[in-house]
Amino acid sequence: INYYLQEEQDSDIVLDIFIRTNSGGTPLSFSDLLMSIATANWSKYDARKEIKEVIDQVRENGNFEIDKDFVLKTCLVLLVDNIKFQVKNFTQENVRLFEDNWERIKKCIISAFKLFKRLGFDNRSFRATRAAIPVIYYVYYNSLEDSVFKSTYDNEDQKSIAKWLTLSFMKSMFGGQPDTVLVTMRKVIKANLGKPFPVQEIMDEFKDDAVHNYSLDAEYIKGMLHAQKGSNDAFYLLRLLYPHLDYSSEIHQDHMHPKSLFENPDELQKIIPAADFDFACDPQNWNSVLNLQNLDQFLNTSKQDKPLAKWAKEQGIPNTNLYIKTSTSLDIIDFKSFIQDRMDVLLQEIQKII
Repeated sequence: INYYLQEEQDSDIVLDIFIRTNSGGTPLSFSDLLMSIATANWSKYDARKEIKEVIDQVRENGNFEIDKDFVLKTCLVLLVDNIKFQVKNFTQENVRLFEDNWERIKKCIISAFKLFKRLGFDNRSFRATRAAIPVIYYVYYNSLEDSVFKSTYDNEDQKSIAKWLTLSFMKSMFGGQPDTVLVTMRKVIKANLGKPFPVQEIMDEFKDDAVHNYSLDAEYIKGMLHAQKGSNDAFYLLRLLYPHLDYSSEIHQDHMHPKSLFENPDELQKIIPAADFDFACDPQNWNSVLNLQNLDQFLNTSKQDKPLAKWAKEQGIPNTNLYIKTSTSLDIIDFKSFIQDRMDVLLQEIQKII
């Protein structure tokens, strides 16, 4: 038996000592110990079993990975003023409040992640699970748990939530100390209950925060436009630029000027002017957002390796739909001017979206 005399009457200090003393045994996190409090005080449900079931269902319904910390933090944000992981916030009264509302909490968590899957996110692109909590709060207090993830739900509201999530991930809004961010977002959503998801109101609330804000200057956006195909940053930018697509079906990141051209430099050299050859061979240009578009899988499959100019003409797609100036050539021989012009158009478009 180990013992340590702690004269301060502070349960959080006692738990911290326990965690350190127990470091040689079975690892126990702070949330494990908070879970023990919940287990001891829930009478109707088995807290451990219930929370594990939520984690499993979220994984099954979209392959998202959440943990005990996330579920306990969600309970705090939904029902308690102080959302810090402290023993004083897991009183018998609060823990029983979680149990009394558990069925709806559980349903709202699962519904929110079904929505995220419908919006095209996966475990990799959903880079901060804390970002789910404001959406869960919105779903819970607007009683949307049976509808928010369905195709029949308000399409504009779904697009607003997707836009907010995308911008939040791009700006790492939930890095560092997310509790302050969560409290502020909760305040804004609470003030706008009964209305569509308050994207602009949340962004405005953070505009004077030096660390957490939604501002993206031109240089930052230009850097992101060089994000490579398949990266999270490419996903975020393309998700912003093509919000109208049905992301519940399979969406492909398509090389506008076909990838096969750039993977065969000998053939490319016969087409591209010598002065532009190095520029065209650089993946920062041909494999980045500057040469990518989102297409549904069927349109992309039919496009295959067709030259961009030919494909656009066959499909009746104007330059403006490709985020390119009307006067810009779509022929591969003019690849350099195509990329430079698209940089300008995309920069303006993303600033307009924000």
